[in-house]
Amino acid sequence: MKAIFLSLIFCLGSVNLSLAQLAETESQKTPQELYEFHIQKKKANLTAAWVVLGGGVALIAGGIATNINKCLLSDCQDGMPLVYSGIGVGLTSFVLFSNAGDHRKKANIQLQNGAVGLNKEFKYSGISIAFTF
Repeated sequence: MKAIFLSLIFCLGSVNLSLAQLAETESQKTPQELYEFHIQKKKANLTAAWVVLGGGVALIAGGIATNINKCLLSDCQDGMPLVYSGIGVGLTSFVLFSNAGDHRKKANIQLQNGAVGLNKEFKYSGISIAFTF
């Protein structure tokens, strides 16, 4: 009984210590670094969204082709699971397109905060001294 009690105390103590460890604090990133991060995430999400959308269209086309090939004159539904899964995969791509749009908005916010970019429509305020000779 004493051994079970001591092992229970040891387990609870080790769980408490493992949950109480400090995580590393992230260093502050500059607006340029945040802009580049969000642009990379936008590009990755757009690529994934197009790949997923293409896969969904391919699944739908495969399901329809299976139905036409096997069930042209009969009433079977052999390709319908492919069509349904293609619709589901295609709808999933809209989430990725939405995430890409969110990262584009966040990148624009960082661009307004002072990141160097190609967009020249933002004006920056500062102090300047002009000498005329």
